[in-house]
Amino acid sequence: AAYERSANGWKLALGPLPAVVGRTGVIAGAQKREGDGHTPAGIYTLQTAFGYAPTLATGLQYRQATADDYWVDEATAPDYNTWVQGKPKVSAEAMRREDDAYSVGAVIEYNTAPVVPGRGSAIFFHVWSGPDHPTAGCVAVAAADARRVLEWLDRKHGPVMVIAER
Repeated sequence: AAYERSANGWKLALGPLPAVVGRTGVIAGAQKREGDGHTPAGIYTLQTAFGYAPTLATGLQYRQATADDYWVDEATAPDYNTWVQGKPKVSAEAMRREDDAYSVGAVIEYNTAPVVPGRGSAIFFHVWSGPDHPTAGCVAVAAADARRVLEWLDRKHGPVMVIAER
């Protein structure tokens, strides 16, 4: 669900929206490790949206994902957990995938300031493969819901994503 603050407190703005998380569930952010399949619990800012189209209706900063864009997931690399242009010589995830998972999405600012090697990388809000298909650690929803959320978000209001353990 998406909430916004009003003069009378928090009110529901969107949802609730069905979502999936990492294949091994949600874990405290401090316990997250690269490749463990967990989604990190915590409160994380949302600053940058991304997608395959040249533009996207969103109040976040937007970056188009091209065939030359990658997210470095090699913990020993100097640019670990960052978006780079040009295929790196180390392990990295393509930001322009064969499926539509990253057709629209946003970076969940987990382990980004500072970046701690091995604590996990490439944690995104993106399009799911379906309600029965967990992610590798991201939060994913149906394409139409992802677009609705991204259209609603506005960086001027300091949006965050709250991920909680059950």
